[in-house]
Amino acid sequence: LEGEQCIQVLVRPDVNNETVAKTQETQALAVDALTQLYNRTAFIDTLTTIAGRAGSGEGDAALIYITLNECDVLTQQYGEKIVTKIIQRIAQQLQQGVVATDFLAYVDMGVFAVLVDSEQPDYIEQRARIYQLMIDKLKIKIKGQLLSLMHSLTVTRIGETHQGIEQILQQARQPAVTSDTHQRSVPPLVTGTESEKTRASNEDWLAAVKAAMEHGYMRHVFQPIANLHGDERVWFSVQLQDASEAHPIYQTVNTLRDEHDDAVYCYIEQYLFEQVMAELAQYQQTDPESCVFIPLSRTTLMKPGLVPWLRQMSEQHQITDKSVIINIEEAVAVEHIEDIKGLMGELAKSPFDFGLSEFGSGMDFSATINELAIDYITINKTFIETMGSDSDSQAVVKATIDIAKQAKKISIADNVTEPSITALLWQMGVDYAQGTAIAPLTTCLDEEQEA
Repeated sequence: LEGEQCIQVLVRPDVNNETVAKTQETQALAVDALTQLYNRTAFIDTLTTIAGRAGSGEGDAALIYITLNECDVLTQQYGEKIVTKIIQRIAQQLQQGVVATDFLAYVDMGVFAVLVDSEQPDYIEQRARIYQLMIDKLKIKIKGQLLSLMHSLTVTRIGETHQGIEQILQQARQPAVTSDTHQRSVPPLVTGTESEKTRASNEDWLAAVKAAMEHGYMRHVFQPIANLHGDERVWFSVQLQDASEAHPIYQTVNTLRDEHDDAVYCYIEQYLFEQVMAELAQYQQTDPESCVFIPLSRTTLMKPGLVPWLRQMSEQHQITDKSVIINIEEAVAVEHIEDIKGLMGELAKSPFDFGLSEFGSGMDFSATINELAIDYITINKTFIETMGSDSDSQAVVKATIDIAKQAKKISIADNVTEPSITALLWQMGVDYAQGTAIAPLTTCLDEEQEA
């Protein structure tokens, strides 16, 4: 097998010497030797408990059933040893998506089951999409050839009306083309070459991402920006952050613009934009001088209807006085210079201002500044991160700060992680700085920070 190697680490609680042997025996009985996941016996025991609880009206749950199609055919084609390694790779991949609500088990040849302890339909759907994605992202090569890995996934609700374990399992085994009130079906996927691969539709992704946000698995956070040589206004930048270390949805959506899922990425950014605008409006009631930097991607910037939508947002939340700065990556601005100039012109009399992020990518700095109506430049964090030990990075940062001063623009250093870098930036004359050496991230604007 070729591709990325995965290492699964199981963390066990400490136990006293008298119970070690018994604990090890219990764990051995519960763990599948092939995959190191829970085995069928442990799965049936847990399913029985959950089904009994649901049948008594003490809380519904769901069963996600993942089946590797045509295991026999794969065995005949590649041999038992190769198929065993394929199953182990799938198990390792699925394990990365497990969160506290999930019980993941290997229950039969090529069959994985996840019991989700939740009553929320949107959350259950989202968990199914996550596991679907985990397999979709898995690439397996055999003798240099990318394997087309067919699998199906069904979601079965476990509630008061079920008639027993066998009924639940029977519903879960049904082909993923049927649907009724107890079962939500997910179409089979193919992992293979680009021409062979099929992905979940944008509508499916929208549902999964929306559920992730609403349940707190994805959120925006604020990075306080410290004044070094600028004015005394209160500044924050906005970042997208995964709220759960075990949750892969953030890594997923962060790659969507490269996967051409434009509708999904636009939805994420617009959803977060609305939330930030509402919080800023609330915060400005006590601190009217506060400002936020909000990044927008190429996908959102090029979306038809963006200008009317932005105006509607500013009117709805009564944002004024250029207190929202839309950050645009310098490379995107240069590539779409006429479109960006048009956007800036349309919003010239709005509450929005503009800045360039990742500035200093090797292009003609002064030409970029002169072409665009921007007031802020955020220096490329790659140079900030390495300037402590690299004289070339120091030279680029100093040149960028000097160019900004000559053009009467405000300079901001991004991702400052060391106090020594802060001191160096202060000596160079940068206006503002942000990063862990400046102030920690915060989930709300009114949380006091020490800069």
